[in-house]
Amino acid sequence: MSQSLALKIIPFLDVHLIFPLLEFLEQNEIYPKQQVQLAAFELSKKTKMLNFQKEKQELVGMTTTIDYQKEEKEIMDQMQNYKQVCEPLLTKLKDYNQNKDNIKETLQVYLSNDTRINHEMLDKLYDYAKFIYETGDYETAAALLADVKQLYEYNVDKAYLSAWGKLASELMCKEWESASAALNELKDLMENRFQQLLQHERTSANTATTASVTAPMTKVGPGIKSVELDLINARCWFIHWSLFVAFFDQSNSYKALLDLFFPPVGTPHSQHTHTDLTSNKYISALFQSGCGYILRYLAITIILRKRNKVYLNALVKFMEQHLIIRSDFQQQDELLSDPVIQFIYQLCVTHDFKAAHEALLASESIVKNDYFTHSHVKEFMNQGKNMIFESYAKVSHSFAYGESSKIDLPLDEEFINSAVNALKLQTQVQLESEQHRVTVKKTLPNIYQQILERTEDSANKTISISNGAKNLQAQRQSKEK
Repeated sequence: MSQSLALKIIPFLDVHLIFPLLEFLEQNEIYPKQQVQLAAFELSKKTKMLNFQKEKQELVGMTTTIDYQKEEKEIMDQMQNYKQVCEPLLTKLKDYNQNKDNIKETLQVYLSNDTRINHEMLDKLYDYAKFIYETGDYETAAALLADVKQLYEYNVDKAYLSAWGKLASELMCKEWESASAALNELKDLMENRFQQLLQHERTSANTATTASVTAPMTKVGPGIKSVELDLINARCWFIHWSLFVAFFDQSNSYKALLDLFFPPVGTPHSQHTHTDLTSNKYISALFQSGCGYILRYLAITIILRKRNKVYLNALVKFMEQHLIIRSDFQQQDELLSDPVIQFIYQLCVTHDFKAAHEALLASESIVKNDYFTHSHVKEFMNQGKNMIFESYAKVSHSFAYGESSKIDLPLDEEFINSAVNALKLQTQVQLESEQHRVTVKKTLPNIYQQILERTEDSANKTISISNGAKNLQAQRQSKEK
């Protein structure tokens, strides 16, 4: 399926995160089943999940020279070796986590009392946690990596890599609340770490050395320094991983993705957001790396988010500035041919309602056959239809529905009534069943009522100012006495 983004997303995922995606592709036959099974088998060789590897080998019917018994013994021996080397630290961590409510010391201070524990042992514990992750014991790996990240406060690079591992473990456990917290922690670590490196690079004659993240090199223009390139790359990986939380964490309301592109202004509880996508560092990273296709997911989240006008207008403005007028992105043709992007373009830019509906219908199979969005397809289609109806009702006083509709939108009376209630349109909608026609009458505001409300507001403000002035004068008189 040419419209599937799976093959573009996979290079930005950890090997283990790819397996659920491949399973979805196989079950829904989006790509030839045998090809997907073969890909899963080849990738399984990069892990230490031997049972999983044998299962995939049997599915593809391939013979292999792998001695699974020997491999299993080597894994068990290595596991035992890690346990022995890290035993003092593992024991102290277990005691601390079980009794932390009664221990007043920080974890670092608690461990410093044991002379057997040193930085080398902590490095071994990091290797052990990574080894456990490779065997598929994600729950244990997540717990260990949480401790490791906390203990690596003196080593920003190791704390950063531990945070990636912690997030991957939580995603594989499908612990979405914990994954959301891990995602935010990683974001802060990533941005702070690279800002320090960039500052060091500016003040140092030598290029700063960074701990590499297993990510492909991005295609950016000349003159990009190594740290800047690594930061662009890391942000791209981060955005791809955030898709898991954005679409699978039901309590998240897609914030994991939306907050990247529309970051809150000021305090975390602020209701205001930055809406200029042109200056957004994550959008910039995507387009510098040839990952503009992520805009599809942003568009889907905006549609699912009950057509949030602030987000929608910002996206439309970005499309007008960069994809239509200036055409300064190489991915322009690819993006404008994407049915989801085309839906917003036709509805909000050209106002071609029939073309918008056709794009919406084309989007249905795309959303349905996407690993991240498939469970949202019904809500996506409902919100898309609502958007068309709302836009059409604002410009047309009377229009047909059903088979008589010029925009070929298969609306019925039940849907129209539902849409009117959901959209809270400032209109009176009358349905003529026999003629299959909708008449829209704008509900004009009551000017008299508005004058009364504004007069009351002004009076309240005047009283508040007067009381404030009296209190201030009383305070001054009290001080003079």
